[in-house]
Amino acid sequence: MSPSNRRDAKRTNTLGVRTSQFGVQLQMRFPARRSAGALVLALALIFALQPSAFAHTPPKVPKLSKQQLIALVDKYAAKYGIPRSIAHNLVEIESGWRQNARSYRGARGIMQLMPRTARGLRVNYRDPRQNIEGGMRYLRILYDQFRRWDLALAAYHSGPRNVIRFNGVPPKSRKYVARILRKSGTTASAKGQAASTAVGKASVAAKAPSPAAFERRQHVT
Repeated sequence: MSPSNRRDAKRTNTLGVRTSQFGVQLQMRFPARRSAGALVLALALIFALQPSAFAHTPPKVPKLSKQQLIALVDKYAAKYGIPRSIAHNLVEIESGWRQNARSYRGARGIMQLMPRTARGLRVNYRDPRQNIEGGMRYLRILYDQFRRWDLALAAYHSGPRNVIRFNGVPPKSRKYVARILRKSGTTASAKGQAASTAVGKASVAAKAPSPAAFERRQHVT
């Protein structure tokens, strides 16, 4: 190649493709000038040759049996001082013990946590363990706020702001609250149980932002 040809080659933008143990890689050499067209082509090749590199794979969540779910509900109900009967009947009405349950408003999982509520509680609503733990902790936070189970359940169902607004159980939550209390054999003014361990008490105290910080709303079941 003559010297002039070599100079012309150096001024020409080149694009190469090579493979490695990490997959397809692109080699771009722009010694003389940068080419927008070559960059667009490079990006197109990346997406065409390595689509898996950009695919989002959601983390797998365990599929638990109903017996395992019951054990988790019992565990966290005891940890946060929630009567077992209330915990069980709330889950039955909210999700029917279906860990993939989703309401038309977007509430998710066993405890039917809204994504915004889950973020406030710093739990992954897709994970049944975290969903249950977060829901029980949130119910305890609401009980500590209102000091009555009917009001705590109403706040869980339609949001604490509505309980404050109506100065009691909102109309749309009355059947919901009555069903849980009736099936639980618990009175509205029954006192909450003490958390089962010091860890439980500390967890509620340390992770108890204002209920309004993760206001949740969902349909009447």
